[in-house]
Parts: sequence; structure tokens; C-alpha cells
Amino acid sequence: MQRAVNKQTCFPEPLDRDLYVRLLEEAVEDAECRVHAYVVMTNHVHILATPDREDSPGALMKHIGQIYSQYFNRKFQRCGALWGGRPKICEVHDASYVMILHRYIELNPVRAGLARTPEGYAWSSYAHNGLGQLSWIQPHEVLQALGEDVNIRRANYRSFVAQGSSVHELEAIRIATRQQKALGDAEFVKRVEAERLARKKVS
Repeated sequence: MQRAVNKQTCFPEPLDRDLYVRLLEEAVEDAECRVHAYVVMTNHVHILATPDREDSPGALMKHIGQIYSQYFNRKFQRCGALWGGRPKICEVHDASYVMILHRYIELNPVRAGLARTPEGYAWSSYAHNGLGQLSWIQPHEVLQALGEDVNIRRANYRSFVAQGSSVHELEAIRIATRQQKALGDAEFVKRVEAERLARKKVS
């Protein structure tokens, strides 16, 4: 997740959101990062991806963020940082958490009152995962397991998203994102934090 500095609006117009999505689509080919879900809101963006390298997600968002901030500053005749620090990155554990995060991301516009339904918002991956309209999104393997063919999978996915996120899910995701902690069961979180600590000691 990456948010604008001071939570200011950084995607004020549809064309701005269109540009960010186009930059994301163009960048994934060289980023060694498979994007499964995303949403571009008015002041932040969420991306769910599987990296081929540990630094791939950060490099992907840095690249897009730099290009977009230059565009934004020129368009609105401003200077200075657009983003409120580096992207916040958290690791995700197993199929159930990946599914929950898909739903969280694609329901973001509905919770924010920007659309009545996820299909009513043009700047998210629901157009692919729920409707099959974006060819560049790479479905996560957990979505591939939702049915025997693509139409069944999409129908089952739409039903899953329509159930909505629980209060517990929302809180867990927000805490993990805000604190850049792993999202998963206690054992997974403990293991990831131990690995991060070990990498810091080596560096």
C-alpha cells in the first residue's frame, strides 16, 4: 500500500487513476512481480502481488510512484514529495488470507462510498477477477481452485466478494499494513519476523 503525504488527494480525476493503472500494467512485464489484485483510490493504492525476488514489490511501486509523482507535480504545478514515505509492504500467508486480501482490496471503493458495488468502480482488479475484463492481471492460484472452468471460478469469486469483509478481517489487514507486519496465523507471523530480524543482523 502507498498513500499520499498527509493523506492528501493524489488521484483527483479519472484520468489520473487511468494513468496509474496504465503505468502498473506497463511495469509488471519487467518488474519480476505478478499482480493479482489492485485498487487505485483517491489518496492511496493497494496492490497484491507475488514477487519473483524479495525486492520486486518495492521496486515496482518505486518505479511507478516516481513516474506518477513527476506527472502529478507538472499537472498541478507543485513541487515536493507526493507520497508519505516508502510503500508499506506485508507478507501474506496461505490461501485463506490471500482470498481475504483480494476481497478487502476490491471492496475498498464500496467501503469508501465511491461505488455501490465493486463492478461499479473502474480502477480495480475486480474487472478481471470478477468479470474477466483485464488480460494483464495474473490470477493467483487460489482463484484457479474456485472451479473447473473460468466461468464457474468467476461466479464463485463474485459470491465470495459479495459476502463482504468481517470486522476482524478489516482490523487484521489494517494493522498488518500499517505496521508492515506479516498477515497470517501466529506461527507464520513469528517466523516472518524472525527471518526479517536475521536479515537485518546480516546486513
